[in-house]
Amino acid sequence: MLKSQWVGALKVSSPRVAHAPYYPTCSSAHAAGVYSLRAGEPGYREALDRDRDGLACEPYTPR
Repeated sequence: MLKSQWVGALKVSSPRVAHAPYYPTCSSAHAAGVYSLRAGEPGYREALDRDRDGLACEPYTPR
């Protein structure tokens, strides 16, 4: 086999990149079964953290 044929015979696959989940709202995160996203975890955004305590989409507990 010639070198040009050998190189063409190799199958090169691109590496798969895992993407962090994106939740537009806490309701959508809750629908996916996700609660209490901590800062630094995949899916956490400041926009989801209303009280800015580093914990987004906490489950609601009535007082």
